[in-house]
Amino acid sequence: MPDAHTSTKTRFTTILGCVLCAVLATVFTVPSSVADEGQPTIRVAVAANFMTTARTLSRRFESKHGMSVQLVSGASGTLFAQIVNGAPFDLFLSADQKKPLALYEAGLGTTRPRTYAIGALALWDPGGQFSTLSLARTAIANGAAVAIANPRLAPYGSAAASVLERWRLSHVDIRRVTLQNVSQAFQAAQSGNVPLAIVARAQLQQSGDEL
Repeated sequence: MPDAHTSTKTRFTTILGCVLCAVLATVFTVPSSVADEGQPTIRVAVAANFMTTARTLSRRFESKHGMSVQLVSGASGTLFAQIVNGAPFDLFLSADQKKPLALYEAGLGTTRPRTYAIGALALWDPGGQFSTLSLARTAIANGAAVAIANPRLAPYGSAAASVLERWRLSHVDIRRVTLQNVSQAFQAAQSGNVPLAIVARAQLQQSGDEL
Protein backbone atom coordinates (compact mmCIF):
# COMPACT_ATOMS: atom_id res chain seq x y z
CA MET A 1 0.00 0.00 0.00
CA PRO A 2 1.52 3.37 -0.92
CA ASP A 3 2.09 6.03 1.72
CA ALA A 4 -0.54 8.35 0.29
CA HIS A 5 -3.19 8.39 -2.38
CA THR A 6 -2.70 11.52 -4.47
CA SER A 7 -4.26 13.07 -7.56
CA THR A 8 -4.29 16.35 -9.45
CA LYS A 9 -6.02 17.82 -6.40
CA THR A 10 -3.70 19.02 -3.68
CA ARG A 11 -5.20 17.37 -0.63
CA PHE A 12 -4.64 13.72 0.13
CA THR A 13 -6.20 10.89 2.06
CA THR A 14 -4.03 8.15 3.50
CA ILE A 15 -5.87 4.97 4.37
CA LEU A 16 -4.36 3.44 7.49
CA GLY A 17 -5.27 -0.13 6.67
CA CYS A 18 -3.23 -1.50 9.54
CA VAL A 19 -5.98 -0.59 12.01
CA LEU A 20 -8.92 -2.10 10.14
CA CYS A 21 -9.38 -4.84 12.72
CA ALA A 22 -9.25 -2.34 15.57
CA VAL A 23 -12.42 -0.56 14.49
CA LEU A 24 -15.33 -2.95 14.33
CA ALA A 25 -18.95 -1.92 14.66
CA THR A 26 -21.52 -4.05 16.40
CA VAL A 27 -25.30 -4.11 16.46
CA PHE A 28 -26.79 -4.76 19.88
CA THR A 29 -30.34 -4.82 21.22
CA VAL A 30 -31.01 -3.50 24.72
CA PRO A 31 -34.31 -3.62 26.59
CA SER A 32 -36.31 -0.41 26.96
CA SER A 33 -39.82 0.94 26.70
CA VAL A 34 -40.21 1.13 22.93
CA ALA A 35 -43.62 2.64 22.44
CA ASP A 36 -44.93 6.08 23.24
CA GLU A 37 -48.59 7.00 23.12
CA GLY A 38 -49.58 6.66 19.49
CA GLN A 39 -46.74 5.97 17.05
CA PRO A 40 -44.13 3.52 18.36
CA THR A 41 -40.62 4.93 18.69
CA ILE A 42 -37.34 3.04 18.47
CA ARG A 43 -34.47 4.73 20.26
CA VAL A 44 -31.05 4.07 18.73
CA ALA A 45 -27.65 4.96 20.17
CA VAL A 46 -25.30 5.56 17.22
CA ALA A 47 -21.51 5.91 17.15
CA ALA A 48 -20.67 9.32 15.70
CA ASN A 49 -18.93 7.95 12.60
CA PHE A 50 -22.06 6.04 11.56
CA MET A 51 -24.61 8.83 12.02
CA THR A 52 -24.99 9.81 8.35
CA THR A 53 -25.71 6.23 7.30
CA ALA A 54 -27.99 5.73 10.30
CA ARG A 55 -30.13 8.69 9.22
CA THR A 56 -30.59 7.16 5.77
CA LEU A 57 -31.46 3.75 7.19
CA SER A 58 -33.86 5.20 9.75
CA ARG A 59 -35.79 7.11 7.08
CA ARG A 60 -36.19 3.93 5.06
CA PHE A 61 -37.27 2.00 8.14
CA GLU A 62 -39.82 4.65 9.12
CA SER A 63 -41.28 4.68 5.62
CA LYS A 64 -41.57 0.91 5.45
CA HIS A 65 -42.76 0.10 8.97
CA GLY A 66 -44.60 3.23 10.10
CA MET A 67 -42.50 3.55 13.24
CA SER A 68 -40.50 6.53 14.44
CA VAL A 69 -36.73 6.23 14.91
CA GLN A 70 -34.96 8.51 17.39
CA LEU A 71 -31.19 8.66 16.82
CA VAL A 72 -28.79 9.74 19.56
CA SER A 73 -25.19 10.21 18.38
CA GLY A 74 -22.00 10.32 20.40
CA ALA A 75 -18.74 8.59 21.22
CA SER A 76 -19.25 4.87 21.80
CA GLY A 77 -17.85 5.16 25.32
CA THR A 78 -20.29 7.94 26.20
CA LEU A 79 -23.24 5.95 24.85
CA PHE A 80 -22.01 2.87 26.71
CA ALA A 81 -21.99 4.80 29.98
CA GLN A 82 -25.49 6.11 29.32
CA ILE A 83 -26.80 2.57 28.77
CA VAL A 84 -25.10 1.34 31.96
CA ASN A 85 -26.85 4.17 33.80
CA GLY A 86 -30.27 3.25 32.44
CA ALA A 87 -30.67 5.23 29.20
CA PRO A 88 -33.69 3.73 27.37
CA PHE A 89 -32.10 2.68 24.07
CA ASP A 90 -33.44 -0.18 21.97
CA LEU A 91 -30.40 -0.54 19.72
CA PHE A 92 -26.73 0.30 20.16
CA LEU A 93 -24.63 0.82 17.02
CA SER A 94 -21.16 0.94 18.52
CA ALA A 95 -17.85 1.54 16.77
CA ASP A 96 -16.27 -1.46 18.46
CA GLN A 97 -17.16 -4.94 19.66
CA LYS A 98 -16.00 -4.66 23.27
CA LYS A 99 -18.64 -2.31 24.64
CA PRO A 100 -21.75 -4.12 23.30
CA LEU A 101 -20.28 -7.45 24.42
CA ALA A 102 -19.62 -6.07 27.91
CA LEU A 103 -23.24 -4.88 28.11
CA TYR A 104 -24.53 -8.24 26.95
CA GLU A 105 -22.38 -10.16 29.43
CA ALA A 106 -23.59 -7.84 32.20
CA GLY A 107 -27.19 -8.77 31.40
CA LEU A 108 -28.03 -5.36 29.96
CA GLY A 109 -28.90 -6.62 26.48
CA THR A 110 -31.27 -9.11 24.94
CA THR A 111 -29.33 -10.07 21.81
CA ARG A 112 -25.71 -11.19 21.43
CA PRO A 113 -23.76 -8.49 19.51
CA ARG A 114 -23.25 -8.95 15.76
CA THR A 115 -20.74 -7.16 13.55
CA TYR A 116 -22.46 -4.99 10.93
CA ALA A 117 -19.46 -3.22 9.36
CA ILE A 118 -15.68 -3.01 9.38
CA GLY A 119 -14.26 0.50 9.50
CA ALA A 120 -11.03 1.96 8.18
CA LEU A 121 -9.03 4.82 9.64
CA ALA A 122 -7.74 7.64 7.42
CA LEU A 123 -5.29 10.50 7.82
CA TRP A 124 -6.89 13.53 6.18
CA ASP A 125 -5.21 16.69 4.86
CA PRO A 126 -8.19 18.83 3.74
CA GLY A 127 -6.12 21.93 3.07
CA GLY A 128 -3.65 20.20 0.76
CA GLN A 129 -0.60 21.33 2.75
CA PHE A 130 1.21 18.01 2.50
CA SER A 131 1.70 15.90 -0.59
CA THR A 132 2.81 12.66 1.10
CA LEU A 133 2.31 10.78 4.34
CA SER A 134 5.98 11.23 5.21
CA LEU A 135 5.65 15.03 5.02
CA ALA A 136 2.51 14.93 7.15
CA ARG A 137 4.21 12.79 9.79
CA THR A 138 7.19 15.12 9.86
CA ALA A 139 4.87 18.10 10.20
CA ILE A 140 3.10 16.49 13.17
CA ALA A 141 6.45 15.76 14.80
CA ASN A 142 7.38 19.43 14.29
CA GLY A 143 4.21 20.80 15.83
CA ALA A 144 1.44 20.67 13.22
CA ALA A 145 -1.84 19.99 15.01
CA VAL A 146 -3.67 16.74 14.35
CA ALA A 147 -7.24 16.15 15.52
CA ILE A 148 -8.34 12.78 16.85
CA ALA A 149 -11.30 11.45 18.79
CA ASN A 150 -10.90 10.89 22.52
CA PRO A 151 -9.10 7.53 22.92
CA ARG A 152 -10.87 6.91 26.24
CA LEU A 153 -14.33 7.28 24.73
CA ALA A 154 -14.14 6.58 20.99
CA PRO A 155 -12.78 3.42 19.32
CA TYR A 156 -11.58 5.50 16.36
CA GLY A 157 -9.71 7.70 18.83
CA SER A 158 -8.09 4.68 20.45
CA ALA A 159 -7.04 3.41 17.01
CA ALA A 160 -5.70 6.87 16.09
CA ALA A 161 -3.66 7.02 19.29
CA SER A 162 -2.22 3.60 18.46
CA VAL A 163 -1.14 4.88 15.04
CA LEU A 164 0.59 7.91 16.57
CA GLU A 165 2.33 5.63 19.07
CA ARG A 166 3.48 3.34 16.28
CA TRP A 167 4.83 6.43 14.50
CA ARG A 168 6.56 7.39 17.77
CA LEU A 169 4.44 10.53 17.86
CA SER A 170 2.53 9.84 21.06
CA HIS A 171 4.71 12.09 23.25
CA VAL A 172 3.11 15.09 24.91
CA ASP A 173 5.07 17.61 22.79
CA ILE A 174 3.00 17.04 19.66
CA ARG A 175 -0.12 19.18 19.16
CA ARG A 176 -2.75 16.48 19.42
CA VAL A 177 -6.20 18.06 19.47
CA THR A 178 -8.47 15.59 21.25
CA LEU A 179 -12.20 15.90 20.57
CA GLN A 180 -15.03 13.93 22.13
CA ASN A 181 -15.79 11.83 19.05
CA VAL A 182 -14.64 11.22 15.49
CA SER A 183 -17.29 13.53 14.01
CA GLN A 184 -15.85 16.45 15.97
CA ALA A 185 -12.35 15.53 14.78
CA PHE A 186 -13.62 15.56 11.20
CA GLN A 187 -15.33 18.93 11.68
CA ALA A 188 -12.18 20.45 13.18
CA ALA A 189 -10.23 19.65 10.01
CA GLN A 190 -13.08 20.50 7.67
CA SER A 191 -13.41 23.95 9.23
CA GLY A 192 -9.69 24.62 8.88
CA ASN A 193 -9.07 24.80 12.63
CA VAL A 194 -6.48 22.02 12.35
CA PRO A 195 -4.42 21.02 9.29
CA LEU A 196 -4.73 17.26 9.80
CA ALA A 197 -7.16 14.79 11.32
CA ILE A 198 -7.30 11.05 11.80
CA VAL A 199 -10.88 10.14 11.01
CA ALA A 200 -13.08 7.35 9.67
CA ARG A 201 -12.64 6.68 5.98
CA ALA A 202 -16.42 6.47 5.66
CA GLN A 203 -16.71 10.12 6.69
CA LEU A 204 -14.53 11.14 3.74
CA GLN A 205 -16.50 8.96 1.34
CA GLN A 206 -19.79 10.43 2.52
CA SER A 207 -18.52 14.00 2.24
CA GLY A 208 -16.89 13.44 -1.15
CA ASP A 209 -13.44 14.31 0.18
CA GLU A 210 -11.76 10.96 -0.42
CA LEU A 211 -9.35 11.06 -3.33
